[in-house]
Amino acid sequence: MVKYYDENIMSDVRKYLEKTIEAWPGVKKKVMFGCPSYMARGDIFAILTTGGVGITRLPNNAREYVIEKFQGGPFTAGKRVVKNWVVVPVRYPEDLNPLIPCIKRSYRSVMIQE
Repeated sequence: MVKYYDENIMSDVRKYLEKTIEAWPGVKKKVMFGCPSYMARGDIFAILTTGGVGITRLPNNAREYVIEKFQGGPFTAGKRVVKNWVVVPVRYPEDLNPLIPCIKRSYRSVMIQE
């Protein structure tokens, strides 16, 4: 089985991300694909992998912007490619700073669903 998340490598990034998003109403943490995943209203809006953060609920134009600006790509789980999810390389906690608005946009997309 492929391991998508290594806490030894990503602990500081995870703690920083969680400290940032824990104040957002309704955020819950769950493990998906063996990775810390962040949900609201039952839908995932972000997932942390070894070396990256996945942003799951961006509209097409925002997803394309994130891919271009931050050298992102689609989320892959084994042979499965989730094209609507973008994963951006993140190595250090401060790498998250320019991505927080994108993660928040994904969160808001989940929160406004009917």
